[in-house]
Amino acid sequence: STLVLSIPGKHSLPSLLVFDQVGSNRVWQIEEVNVLRVGADSIANTFVREDLLGQLQVSLDETENLYKASNRLASANDMQDMVAAVISGVRAPDINRAILMMFEQDNYGKLNAIRVGANWYSGRGAPPPPVGVEFPPALFENFFQSQTPIFIDDILKADLEPPVRATLIERKVQSLALLPLWTGKRQVGVLMLQAEARHHFTGREIRTYPPLADQMAVAVDNQTLFEQTQKALSETELLYNISNLVAQANDAQDMISLVINHVMPKNAERVSLFQINSDSKGELQDLELIGWQDLRGNFERIGARLSIDAIPMVKSLTDEPIVIRDIQAYGIDPASRQTLQNYQSISGCYIPLRTSGRLTGILSVTSSQPAEYEPEETHLLQI
Repeated sequence: STLVLSIPGKHSLPSLLVFDQVGSNRVWQIEEVNVLRVGADSIANTFVREDLLGQLQVSLDETENLYKASNRLASANDMQDMVAAVISGVRAPDINRAILMMFEQDNYGKLNAIRVGANWYSGRGAPPPPVGVEFPPALFENFFQSQTPIFIDDILKADLEPPVRATLIERKVQSLALLPLWTGKRQVGVLMLQAEARHHFTGREIRTYPPLADQMAVAVDNQTLFEQTQKALSETELLYNISNLVAQANDAQDMISLVINHVMPKNAERVSLFQINSDSKGELQDLELIGWQDLRGNFERIGARLSIDAIPMVKSLTDEPIVIRDIQAYGIDPASRQTLQNYQSISGCYIPLRTSGRLTGILSVTSSQPAEYEPEETHLLQI
């Protein structure tokens, strides 16, 4: 005969405790059943204690990993270290790359650009995009902007916009986590964890990543503010030094030398300084070349004049510079395009110079080839 008692087993799974009487039949007495039930309860309690001990050990491991990652985040020197610290906080072997996407917003909170600020690579599979690569906001804005973390085990089954899914598939992503970085009411970016193998995000990972992301958001924001402060201090120092040198300049050529030595864009080949002459009625008449230097050694006669009719774009100048990366692709009037081509100015930055609000000159840095001019370079030319 057999007596079967049901007890909770390991991990709270139902289990059976079986007692057999071999070789003969018997009737189990109530007293015997009660005694065996007490023993069964003791065994069940042992299983429960083992489960609790195991859960406690897991919690201790999570806490230790979180503590170590938090300390590493606090001592990180740059954003690369911050991303590595978050990855170290959770053991997830399937995650083979991480990408920190930084948001650039205007004064009204509109997202203007999404740029890679840092990355991490396990060495397996395809590497992440390098720092500086931009993701088009029109495609990824809705995907990246989130109030809460998002964990996707399988992008093929997730509710994603088709263009976003297609881009992820092209990058061989099967599973990912999006950890939004918020400071106050402003999202400064998102940390994206990617896996080329299908990965199930466990409860431990879902619990541990968000607090690390919250700490990382503060660290990233502080790092950004520090870099902006350092940049402002550097610009202030540069402006101070240039102001002193400007005060000591004797002529336009000295001014040209200042531009070349301190704020020359890396892709520019020549610097020109034009004085704008007006008639008695204040109408723009012509441009006179009063300063010039070509890094390639080409010569241009100082004092040469250019009629306003030959370059009508000057009439439309505002307080903002004009940046032309390729004259063939830039929308200006035919006469101005032809003049710039004649002077081999295929690309360039044109900075308006004003005195008491009146346009009195133009500082131009140009190249004979199509070229890129960074916003920072244009900003330095303006100051």
